[in-house]
Amino acid sequence: MASRLVIRNTQSPGDILVLSAALRDLHIAHPGMYETDIWVSKGAEHIYWHNSDITTIHGSRPPHGLKQFVAHYPLIKQSNQQRKHFLWGFHEYFNQKLGTKAKLTEFRPKLVMSQEEVEHRPFEEPYWVFLSGGKKDFPAKIWNQRWWQEVIESTRKDINWVQCGGGSANHIMHAAKRGIYANMVAQTNCREFIRLIYHSEGVVCAVTFAMHIAAALNKPCVVIAGGREPWWWEAYNEENRRANMRMVDPKWQPPPNDDFVPHRFLHTIGKLDCCHSHGCWRAKVAGRGSLCSNVVTHNGQKLPKCLAMITPEKVIEAIYSYKHLSSTVSASPPIEVVKSNWRVVAYGSKEWADQLAVPQRRLVHVDNRLALNDMLDADEWLIWVEEDNKLVPGWEYNVRSLSSPGIRGRVNRTKDGAHYPYPGGFAVHASLLRKGDSFVDLFKGISPAAYGSVDDFVQLSTRPVGVA
Repeated sequence: MASRLVIRNTQSPGDILVLSAALRDLHIAHPGMYETDIWVSKGAEHIYWHNSDITTIHGSRPPHGLKQFVAHYPLIKQSNQQRKHFLWGFHEYFNQKLGTKAKLTEFRPKLVMSQEEVEHRPFEEPYWVFLSGGKKDFPAKIWNQRWWQEVIESTRKDINWVQCGGGSANHIMHAAKRGIYANMVAQTNCREFIRLIYHSEGVVCAVTFAMHIAAALNKPCVVIAGGREPWWWEAYNEENRRANMRMVDPKWQPPPNDDFVPHRFLHTIGKLDCCHSHGCWRAKVAGRGSLCSNVVTHNGQKLPKCLAMITPEKVIEAIYSYKHLSSTVSASPPIEVVKSNWRVVAYGSKEWADQLAVPQRRLVHVDNRLALNDMLDADEWLIWVEEDNKLVPGWEYNVRSLSSPGIRGRVNRTKDGAHYPYPGGFAVHASLLRKGDSFVDLFKGISPAAYGSVDDFVQLSTRPVGVA
């Protein structure tokens, strides 16, 4: 006969969602041993709707006459030392207290959607969800608000942004950003928020509930994490998945037809003395209590330096990586932050150049082609685009694939056989350019074999005759 087990947890929704993985795997390891009830923080019971692992979902009143099992995850105290994911926390506690042998079977929490939820979209257009703020007791997690605006401005031609966030007095910095598709801050309950993410194209957020929802629903997610928490404790990426699943089976490999969507977890562990080998776990940037030891000010906002090191360009690159790369994992772990080393050189009117979705610090406006003479020998890629042509979505992230100096463009030829790119648009490593008195002279010495397709960077409005 199955034993009745009333699981109690009053922590944050993210913790309560992660708990679902342990309940799933408890039943897999010991089928029929338990009937599990759940009693959680008010509103968070929505997380367990339609979940067959749960016999009864208790509301705000305690279950009368039933013994409660309060679920904790003491493993967090060893998170800086043991390279285990948060998912293991409840598993190990269950096994220790109940004498069970639950093991991680999937590298994500469990959410179950109803058919009605699947069939009814909140918005007809495709969209991404983002959360710019956070809780008042953890301001050290909150990224720079002007940088959020820069991300929205740089991507809104390609992405409909739906802004979300809590509406209680404990939530801060959720002011609506300009250019968003919809403002859903304080407009959803827990279940509506889950449905919103289910129908989204992806999520951008800090380490928070939304990140765990995205993992449970196998959705793209860009996490602006910094150095507060060790990446191995939080990241739902391929490196972490392999490491944690091989704790169960050393020979574990991704299953056939694997559809796992790895998160882009932007962290700075190892970049500063305060988070050199692990997370600092500090909560605040001012006042009393658990204070960050390395606070900087950007655009009038105090934030940890580890978060300030994650620039808008890195976030934008990570977002576009999902739109232009396969969701299967590449050879380089997605945990690594891509280094940006490029400039866009815009040749045309100033008004047109200012409308390009390019951060101003990365944009150079020129009024003649020989201005490239001023950019020789730099250790960076120059993406040249002329008026009437345009940058393709995701071109920033595609710069990552340019591992060695070269040129991407359509090859044109002079009558004497000299090669040069069609001026409308190309990408070239600045170190390959040579000072010249003409546009063609700038490209002398670049072998035709060094040319590749420009289609990942610039969409040309015309294709001239005689261009290869």
